[in-house]
Amino acid sequence: MGWDLRPLVGLLLGVAACSGPEALRADQLARSDAGGATGSDAGGSPLPEGPVAQSGITPGGFQSDDWDASLSGDANAEAGLPQRIGGDAAWTNAVPSGMPQVVNNGGPTVTSPVFQSVTFANYDQTTAVDDFISRVGLTSYWLHAVGEYGVGLARAATPVHISGGAPQNIDDAQLQVWLANELTSGTTLEPPESGTVYVIFYPYSTSVTFDGQQSCFTMGAYHNSTVVNGINVSYAVVPECTTDTMTDWQTTTVAASHEMIEAATDPLPLTATPGYSGVDPAHLYYPLVLGGGEVADLCAQWPASFFVPDDLPYTVQRTWSNAAASAGRDPCQPELDGETFFNAVPILADTVHVGSATPLQTTVGAFIAPGTSKVIDVVLYSEADVGPWAVSAVSVPIGGSNLSFAWDRTTGNNGDTLHLTITMNYAESSYGGEPFLIESTLAGETNYWLGYVGQ
Repeated sequence: MGWDLRPLVGLLLGVAACSGPEALRADQLARSDAGGATGSDAGGSPLPEGPVAQSGITPGGFQSDDWDASLSGDANAEAGLPQRIGGDAAWTNAVPSGMPQVVNNGGPTVTSPVFQSVTFANYDQTTAVDDFISRVGLTSYWLHAVGEYGVGLARAATPVHISGGAPQNIDDAQLQVWLANELTSGTTLEPPESGTVYVIFYPYSTSVTFDGQQSCFTMGAYHNSTVVNGINVSYAVVPECTTDTMTDWQTTTVAASHEMIEAATDPLPLTATPGYSGVDPAHLYYPLVLGGGEVADLCAQWPASFFVPDDLPYTVQRTWSNAAASAGRDPCQPELDGETFFNAVPILADTVHVGSATPLQTTVGAFIAPGTSKVIDVVLYSEADVGPWAVSAVSVPIGGSNLSFAWDRTTGNNGDTLHLTITMNYAESSYGGEPFLIESTLAGETNYWLGYVGQ
């Protein structure tokens, strides 16, 4: 939180944010291992049938699971996705070293969260959100999302239904005053000493502002913390927003899952003691481009991050896994049904400036002066043999012409190194440099990786 956020433009539509616009496409909602549920008893609508998710998938694992065990069988043929050639034969994943990692800043996590749903009299999804909050923390989906970060199963406290209507307008500072009053006036809110995270749902009629951003316009949901009588209090705020790409209910549960995960892994985000927040120094452009640096932010821009798990009849978001990224699996967990992850990573070795903060920050990228070119290596890797796939490169924002690209070849296999010539046509200062995407495509599935050109 706290970045000057400008997520990808043109690839996806903004919908639900931690601290800026997030993105998803309803026609590419993915399914979990056994196909997932197709609707909600509490008002959810069925997921669209047919479209292929456009992100790869990693075998499951968050507590020393056997990554390769979940590769057994070949569901890809049935799913219409890239088939594993050779089935379960031994395979060496050529993933490069130094993959992006969300940083542990040494602050607390909520090891045994207690989520409490808070709604108002004029909120129209109270029954549904109460059911969602009561279920999500007890699922395997939840453990796959947060387990490696020291967070366990979460229980739900008794929901709180405020008898009055929500205000028409409220800023985060006002919300903190309201929450402190509720906690000190003997209401039914759980005491914060128990590790409670209050998940506050606002209706369409309420405009929530935070750090100069407005709900449903420049941000979706967010999480934050305050101090009440010397005790840290964590909370998430989920405004009710409409989109053209998902049902209102799907938008709500996606946003809630995003913020609940981050409230558990980074409960004090804007304090001197954040938890898992920010990306390692070699990849500082990731949070700048993707709209945030917490574990859910890093997956919120990719189409197949939104799915219905087998053990939860609601649409939720997958989350960044440091372990999966390093192992050459899909960094966004948990796995989807029948996919075999493959991707292509640009090898960057120059120290360049990133962002517009003062003093200037540096990261690892490709140093290319305007009007000049450079050749970089692009390494291909896959978690099993899928044969050759196609690669391409595009500027970010999508459709920009500040960078041009030329390949020595545009297909390859696991372990191949392709050579990409990047020409800096002109400098554009939105990100302090020029981000780009490497796209890997096979049998209707496309996976993405970020790169960065700077000075």
